[in-house]
Amino acid sequence: MADKSYIIVGAGVFGVSTAYHLIKKYPNADITIVDRDAFDQDTRVAASWDWNKVVRADYDDIVYCKMAIEAQDMFKTDNLWKPYFYQTGIYWMCRSDYAQEVVDNYKKLGRAADLKAVPIDEARKMYGGLFEDADYTGVKEVLVNKTS
Repeated sequence: MADKSYIIVGAGVFGVSTAYHLIKKYPNADITIVDRDAFDQDTRVAASWDWNKVVRADYDDIVYCKMAIEAQDMFKTDNLWKPYFYQTGIYWMCRSDYAQEVVDNYKKLGRAADLKAVPIDEARKMYGGLFEDADYTGVKEVLVNKTS
């Protein structure tokens, strides 16, 4: 009989990560993951399902931001994951103070990263003007995180 029993609702990144860490901590536990998608479906609803995984820490919620940064740390250092982990960066157009809130969360958590909230005029010139002609209607600022 198992020492402990767990049911995890959701087989996304956080659900599977929770199961992974529980298995490491309690090898004899019974762990069940329940998800709304059938494994054999042609499509999935979770963004974390496809072959190209994105583990971002760019959250305005500091709890999610902290957990995701810790997950990135694991992907960077754990021999199981690090051969597959690449930080490709993000360029997000934000209609609110979201970009600055993300930057503030990194500072509050004492984490260094190559990220900033960029004014639209400056953002248009980045990357050789790649986004110069983009539609910035309603955009307040752009979040650029080269380490995401």
